[in-house]
Formats: sequence, structure tokens, C-alpha cells
Amino acid sequence: MSGFILRIIAMLTMLADHIGWNFIDNPMMLTWIGRIAFPCYAFLLAEGFFFVFKDKRRLLRYVSTLVLLAVISEPCYDLLEFGSNIGTKFMEAQSVMITLIL
Repeated sequence: MSGFILRIIAMLTMLADHIGWNFIDNPMMLTWIGRIAFPCYAFLLAEGFFFVFKDKRRLLRYVSTLVLLAVISEPCYDLLEFGSNIGTKFMEAQSVMITLIL
């Protein structure tokens, strides 16, 4: 299976999870399907790291891209999670991007 096919599977299962949580009253079946996405993304992240870890310049670019994505996605995640209460609930929950970088 190619990395592209694995990315498509991960995106579709994550989309199913998000649809379940946002639009359906009982989202458990779609949530179970959506749990496939994180191991796929973690594998792809580790595979990408394997290809760049020997070259310092490429590694720095790879990690800085992940940090930039985390910084951009965190306010969006907080807005979706807490709505208008972002100021009072800030740093209560983090997006998965921080975990993937670590």
C-alpha cells in the first residue's frame, strides 16, 4: 500500500469521525471508524521523519513545518472546542498536533 492510499484512508476515516461528532446524535459507529486515522497519521509522520533525520537542513524544515501547522491549527481547534469561551478555557485542551510533534 502506498503512502498516498494510506493518507486517503486516514483522511476519510477522520472525516467520518468529524461528521459523526458534529452532525449525528449518536456518533459512536463513526467514532470507531475515525479512530483508524491517528495510527495512520502517526505512521506517516514517523516514515517522513525516517527519510529526513540524517540531513539537518531537511529535518529542521520538516519540524518547523509541523510546528507551523500546530500553531495555525490550535486557535481553530480551540474555537471549535470551546466556541466563544476561548479566553476562559484557553490551554484546557490541546489539538493532536502537539502530540504528533513530540
